[in-house]
Amino acid sequence: MTTMKVSWTKKKNPDYPLPIPCAKFMDQSLALMLRDLREEVSEVHAAAADYERTGSPDDQAHLAEELTDVITACTTTLASIGYSSSGRMDMQAYVNEKNYIRGYWK
Repeated sequence: MTTMKVSWTKKKNPDYPLPIPCAKFMDQSLALMLRDLREEVSEVHAAAADYERTGSPDDQAHLAEELTDVITACTTTLASIGYSSSGRMDMQAYVNEKNYIRGYWK
């Protein structure tokens, strides 16, 4: 697995390492944000195909990057509809509990 170095630290962003909404896209319509999310998911499919074909560490890292881009796109969309960092954490806790009750963690 490829290790990435990050040039910024927790001191510069109190939410690190939580996903950070992309302020550049916060004023887009919900329809545009969802289109961008579909594009990110499409990139995940392409990266997954490469990784399944090669199994290489570079393709694994690329897939992980694309999956993380999806997480960031979702975070940006949640922020754009009014969910603060703590609201997003609360929603994640709710979904985690829901998935636990459904037996998804077993």
